[in-house]
Amino acid sequence: MRSLVSDLIGVGFKTIGDLAEQDCELLRYADSEYDPSTGTVTPGTPDSYPIKQVIETRFTATELNGDVDLKTDARFIIHAPQLTVTPEEEDVIVYQDGTRWNVKKILSVPGKSVWILHMTKA
Repeated sequence: MRSLVSDLIGVGFKTIGDLAEQDCELLRYADSEYDPSTGTVTPGTPDSYPIKQVIETRFTATELNGDVDLKTDARFIIHAPQLTVTPEEEDVIVYQDGTRWNVKKILSVPGKSVWILHMTKA
């Protein structure tokens, strides 16, 4: 049954087509490294994971709970099978035009078919 739901959601994503943001990437940064002998911090390099489509939706006024800023936050829906990693807080999603969004919170994964993420524009 789960497979059927995931397949049907995949059909929905194909139907939406160009209405969704296309060919994004999820970046996961490795931990920074501190060198005590020089006092410098070397930032970690990101691992990149492709995302074919992201559906960006807005929160509604009824969903305000102190964590949501209507000016900068959005809800992203990603078809789970197209992402090879589990999203984590602090991951970054980058659009083709360079727009960056930070994963603030994982909202849900209904039926393991889609990721629903609370995002904040970087």
